[in-house]
Amino acid sequence: MEKPCNSVAVLQPTSPLRNPDTIDNCIRAFREDNYDTLATGYYTKIIEYGTHQNMRRQDIQGFFYEDGNVYIIDRSLVTSGK
Repeated sequence: MEKPCNSVAVLQPTSPLRNPDTIDNCIRAFREDNYDTLATGYYTKIIEYGTHQNMRRQDIQGFFYEDGNVYIIDRSLVTSGK
């Protein structure tokens, strides 16, 4: 009997260009830091032109933007429907 996998990694075909070590680094971080989910992305401060009311760039709150390169999720979340 085969042992079920503990996690699932998704590599979207719409994001085919990745740095050579991205997948390995994500899997390593997922395992070592005991995450239940992991998504690649970057922190950005994109704001619609004309909506900042002359706010300083340093004061604009940023957000995490998923880039779609790698997603990893724990098996228990998948089987529980979360």
